[in-house]
Amino acid sequence: MKQYVSRFDFQDAFLKSETYKNNFSYEGLNALFDYLEEYEEETGEEIDFHMVALACEYSEYESALDAVEQYNGAIEENKDFDEEDRENASLAWLRDQTQVIEVDGGGVIIQQF
Repeated sequence: MKQYVSRFDFQDAFLKSETYKNNFSYEGLNALFDYLEEYEEETGEEIDFHMVALACEYSEYESALDAVEQYNGAIEENKDFDEEDRENASLAWLRDQTQVIEVDGGGVIIQQF
């Protein structure tokens, strides 16, 4: 038995949860919802909405660099790299490791690896 979950239902479930309301920003919830809908359309596979599983499988970070620092310590320093170069290098490294969902307004959601 499947239940349709709208964008509002998806956001509302997280935002009303005492345990998971801070896992994703509002923009992050939109990005994750869009990603999951696209995945369903591309694969033809329906996804069951399970808030706990999603909260465990995906994490949001303010930047790709923040995510890399959590996993890898840091992107190798290069004196010619400015902040944008470091962010782009971090994004490239993450994409080589896992699924990356970019969030409007900045930040990324990554699938835990």
